[in-house]
Amino acid sequence: MSTKHAYDAHVYRKGDWWMIEIPELDALTQARRWMDVEDQAISLAAAMTNAKLSEVSVRISHRDAP
Repeated sequence: MSTKHAYDAHVYRKGDWWMIEIPELDALTQARRWMDVEDQAISLAAAMTNAKLSEVSVRISHRDAP
């Protein structure tokens, strides 16, 4: 039985892109549309940890750009 791991994803706007950081994994990706942010964050976390997409969830929080 697989366990789902939840990651915090911090999102901010930079130009035309939504930047998505997952600090726990020291990882960064981007999405063009807000509606794609969650999927991109899950894909990033899964790729970085060699997990299945179904084993990963994210908690999205919006923040100001650095």
